[in-house]
Amino acid sequence: MVSWKVWKKRIKSLPWNKVVSDETLAKLTKAISTSIKFLEKVFAKLQKTAIYKRAALELSKVPKKYKILGIIVLIVILLFGGKYLLSARPEKVTVTGSKSVPVAKLVKGTPNYSTVLPQGKTIQSLGGWTRISPPRASPVYTYVDKINDVQIDVSEQPLPPNFTSNPAEQLSQLAQNENATEKITVNGTIVYVGTAASGSQSVFLIKSNVLVLIESNSTVSINDWVKYINSLQ
Repeated sequence: MVSWKVWKKRIKSLPWNKVVSDETLAKLTKAISTSIKFLEKVFAKLQKTAIYKRAALELSKVPKKYKILGIIVLIVILLFGGKYLLSARPEKVTVTGSKSVPVAKLVKGTPNYSTVLPQGKTIQSLGGWTRISPPRASPVYTYVDKINDVQIDVSEQPLPPNFTSNPAEQLSQLAQNENATEKITVNGTIVYVGTAASGSQSVFLIKSNVLVLIESNSTVSINDWVKYINSLQ
């Protein structure tokens, strides 16, 4: 059976740039790669069966030109079917502790619970609150701010019921699950910071009975995190 490396070379040699964008092609190539790798495992098991050997024998009798035609038809189906699915699928935002929400459904709103904001700023100056949790889920609202030149998304939600008995332990568990292992204390508030290989960061804390998650798109120094968290009130 032809390996995926060979197929990849054949696929790349075709004039895809006349049909789809480079970004779409990259997504389709990845999807096709995953599918073919899965099929390779299935075929590896089927090769041991008598049915497969009989089918391979019959297939060997098919003229080469029909085999090539069948491959081209299959690639075209995967191409246009995948392109349709990619264009129809809405982008999603992942919210900690809740389901994903399509960006198109995100709406502005006002939390009906206590929240914290950086001292000297109003929610109006920050662009307002945006709900990022599904309508029937516990409410989670977020606003966008900056620390120096780094954009941060600050999400807040009421303290979940399972946090009430031992909030410190539950916060620690949540942070560990999200690989936020650096622990700091800001004026008695326990804070967990996680830094990804890309430099983006996730920060978890509880303040005024509100569970706060802050995400940055690049690295913020610990001193700057301390200043920002200390300003929340």
